Formats: sequence, C-alpha cells, structure tokens
Amino acid sequence: MRKITLISVKTLLAFLFLYNIGHFSLFNNIEDNPSPPIKADGGKKDFIFLQEKVKRAELLGPAYGPEEYFADLTEIRLKQKNNDFDRLAVMSISNSIFSLLEVFDRNVKNARMHMSEPEYENFMLRLSNARDTSQEAVNPGQMQRDQERQARYQADGFWRGVVIKILTYLFGFYWKNMPLAFILLWIWWYQDKNRVSINNPLSFLICLILYPIVIGRAWQKIIKEGRRSLAMQIEFKRRQSNIFSLISKDELQIIRRLAQSHTGFRDYQHELNDRHLTRQHALVPVLLVTIVLMVFNETLIATPSDATPPTVEITVNMPPGISHYHYQVDDTMSWSIPGLAEELIMTSPYLLVISEVIRLIPKLLEGHKRKLEPIPLLPINLS
Repeated sequence: MRKITLISVKTLLAFLFLYNIGHFSLFNNIEDNPSPPIKADGGKKDFIFLQEKVKRAELLGPAYGPEEYFADLTEIRLKQKNNDFDRLAVMSISNSIFSLLEVFDRNVKNARMHMSEPEYENFMLRLSNARDTSQEAVNPGQMQRDQERQARYQADGFWRGVVIKILTYLFGFYWKNMPLAFILLWIWWYQDKNRVSINNPLSFLICLILYPIVIGRAWQKIIKEGRRSLAMQIEFKRRQSNIFSLISKDELQIIRRLAQSHTGFRDYQHELNDRHLTRQHALVPVLLVTIVLMVFNETLIATPSDATPPTVEITVNMPPGISHYHYQVDDTMSWSIPGLAEELIMTSPYLLVISEVIRLIPKLLEGHKRKLEPIPLLPINLS
C-alpha cells in the first residue's frame, strides 16, 4: 500500500509539472482545420487542374520563368487555402508543386550559367518581384508584417527586452513549481530515511532553494546508474548457460552496487572473465529477454548464487561387480527456484510463446531423440 501511494503521488507530481510547463496546452493550439470536401467526381477535375499545370511547365521548358512559376504556385495555394481540393487530390498537391519547382529550378541554374551578369541580375529581380506578389496574394499584409518585425529586431533595446522576458518566465516557472519540488524532496527524504520528520531543516531548505539543480542532478544520477545496471545485467546474462534463467538476488545487489560505484564496464567484464564466465549468447536475444523479464516483480528472482547445487545421480550399465556411481553438477550460475519458470510462463504470454517455440525446436532437429540408450563401459565382443 505504501509503495502504491508513493507511485501515485509521484505520478500526480509529474502530471502537474507537465501542466505547469504548458505541455497540455499544445493540444489546444492545434487548429481545427476543416476536412477536405468529397466531390461528386471524386476529384477528377482537381487532378486535371494539377496535371495541366505540370504539362504546361514542361512544354514551356526554358520559357517557364519566375512569373509563370509563381503564378501557378499562387493559384494552387489559393485553391488549397479555400479548401477547394477533393480529399483524394490533396495528396497530389505536393508532388505537383515539386514538379513545377523542378522545371523552374533547372531554368534558374541555366540562367546562372549562360546569362551575362546584367541579364542575371534582371532575372533575379523578376524572381523577387514575382515571389513578393505571390506571397501578398496568398497572405495579404504578410510583407508589411515582416517589415515591421524586422524593424523591431533592429530597434535599440530589443534583445535586452527579450532577455528580460526570458528571465521573467524562468522566475515564474521557478516559483510555480516550488511546491511540487517541496513534495518530491520530502518523498525522497522519507524513502531514504524512512521517517517523515526532517532532522536537518537547514540542509533541506538549501536543497529546496536550489531544487532545479538538485532534482536535475538526482535524475541524471538515476538515469546513469540505471543505464549502467542494465548494461551489466545484460553482460552477465550473456555469460549464463540458460538465457531464460533469472539473475540471483545476491548477484543483482552486486551489480547495483557496481553501477553506483565508479567501476568501469571493462573492469566488470574482466572480473567476469576472471571467474571463467565466457560469453555464450549474442547481444540482441539477451537484450530482448532481459527487457521481458524486467516487467516482473523483483521478488520473482533466483535464489542466492551460493545455494547448494543439486546432486544428480546417473546410472550406467556396467559389468557385474561394478556398482553405479554418482556425481554432482556444479554450475557457477544461479539456480532458479523450483517451479519458478513454470510460474513465470503461466503469468506472461510472451514467455509462453517463447517456451512453446523452444519446445518445438528439438522436434524440428533431424535425428533428435529424447531418450538415449546407455553406453557400455566395456567393448562388446561381436564374435
């Protein structure tokens, strides 16, 4: 119950933080544009309209200048702005504009290569005038607004005002989220000390005042340690004989302590090599299995690695007078709790599918036998 309450409070704090920074207001700013109409002809006339523009540009070839290109572009944009394209023809607008631009761009490059300097300057002047005319037709008053905005950029004190606005926003953001930071820091204190009362209020107050830095560094540490712990767990599982066996509680604690320390990943690999744990699996399947197993509760983990390995007794056919013998199977890896694999498989559809695939593999292998005949120790005399 305590764990569920803490998770619920943290989730609520995250929701309120996203609300304070205006994350959910982004959905309110999305314009509710009307859907394209469904015309009786299925957009046939609109397709013909676009195709004729492209064919005309290709027929004009080098004569397709700035006036022609921006005139066609203006007609298409105005028709699109008025929502006059059929819903099927809307998908062809971008391709048609790109085809017109491809013809015009080729003419611009040819003009740069073959025209003299005065002729090219005149060509670019025509291009600039045609572009301004097109923008004014599609968005009336846009040029004037651009000029006013440019004048504000060049005015004295503009950037000083921008800096003041940014600082004002950050200061308001700081005070707005301070109550959330107070609750979060108090929760962290409770989880760490297992007590509600704070015995060092001065230190807590300093952390609260510097909460953007404190919380930022805390999350940075959590993400870094989580990434290192996951990498070490994957490296350890790559060296296990059974890819589906869970890491023991002792090994998991060791890995977490190493992740929190300054131990390098290569040093951890050398330590595993010194324990004669060699890699037995590829990275991708181990990564997938590890992610699947991480969805289970930490209570469903293997027994400590120092548990006594089971004794397996094997009987072999021998001549009379020679008794059977037995030996112990010693594995450096962790042994799973009896019945744990079956419990995990029954509780997860992913592992159920994986287990069924594994069961089918021996049947598909040619020459597979589930039970092998014992091999005699002494040679058989066939004479």
